[in-house]
Amino acid sequence: MTKPIVNLSDYNPDWKKQFEYEEKRILNVLGDKVVGIEHIGSTSIKGLEAKPIIDIIVGVQNLGEISNFVSPLSVIEYEYVPKPEFKDRRFFRKGLSGQGTYHLHVCEFNSSEWIEKLLFRDYLRLH
Repeated sequence: MTKPIVNLSDYNPDWKKQFEYEEKRILNVLGDKVVGIEHIGSTSIKGLEAKPIIDIIVGVQNLGEISNFVSPLSVIEYEYVPKPEFKDRRFFRKGLSGQGTYHLHVCEFNSSEWIEKLLFRDYLRLH
């Protein structure tokens, strides 16, 4: 079996605008269920080559309520993708498998998952 090729793109300043657009759409459908929302992943690091996929993390109070998010997020074209290996977060994708344009990670706000993702992003932004 061959490994998939990962194509990197030069940094695109529009990635920030794309995140901001999606942020508004996500907040519009999930409302007060969202405690925090952040742009993470390689596209959130100014100047860094990246896979052109916008990674977004959404913090919620209770991850057990994820079933309440599936239908509203589907309205804005996010598909819930069960990933048993993700114990402390849930994953949604916008776009076809392997061709997604947005990855949405939902976890409990201020959980270790939330904190680790933001610390890693912030470290890369500084260095």
